[in-house]
Amino acid sequence: MTEQEMRRLQLAWDQAIDAGLMDDGTDVNYRVTPDGSVLSDAIGRDGQLLVDGRELTGQWAAELRRTKPVFAGLIDNFEQISSRWTRLSDMGACGHSPVRPVRPGAAFGL
Repeated sequence: MTEQEMRRLQLAWDQAIDAGLMDDGTDVNYRVTPDGSVLSDAIGRDGQLLVDGRELTGQWAAELRRTKPVFAGLIDNFEQISSRWTRLSDMGACGHSPVRPVRPGAAFGL
């Protein structure tokens, strides 16, 4: 893993945060091969899979397979799994009533 690649990834994740795709970069996973190739991933704010700082789409997955062939199998797996996910914003209401705030001490009759 080169210093240049780590700077590139840091910038990509900073841009993902700035774009609102994720809250912060604390949950980024890094996979590094013995030869220094690196692939990073995280779950975005809306439940989407982010890889190297971008949402994993078919086009991005194809580009990653082309530029990082050592990770092609993992990228295939990521793409298959994420295609079955439902984004949080696409989920319907849960049907439960909102929880009402409880006055401190109310449970004890205070």
